[in-house]
Amino acid sequence: MKPSSLENRLHTLVERHEELERLLSHADVIADQKKFQTYSKEYASLEPIVTCFQAYNQACEMVAYAQKMLEEESDQELREMAKEELSAGQEKQREEEDRLKILLLPRDPNDERNIFLEIRAAAGGDESA
Repeated sequence: MKPSSLENRLHTLVERHEELERLLSHADVIADQKKFQTYSKEYASLEPIVTCFQAYNQACEMVAYAQKMLEEESDQELREMAKEELSAGQEKQREEEDRLKILLLPRDPNDERNIFLEIRAAAGGDESA
């Protein structure tokens, strides 16, 4: 994930998540149920993105550490371990990047609405049965 605008957006979402966490602990917000509910919904919607971004960052750190270890180590066993860790880290990095792309897709505004669907048998005459 190289585009800096995407990274900036993710950092902004992490900051907003932390801000909401602080806001939800204030007594004023807890007293105002409408605000509390709004902030709680936004916090819950950001939680999977923030968790995935943190996992992605950990995978990036793991890859960087394995590459550094691979470059600096002369012991063959440690180099083999570093190669395994590097491939595992790169795989994890790709998985988390794919998850992030899916999580960042725009949501349908109608997803939040409630719906009642009634399916009735034999409503409509003989041909419906």
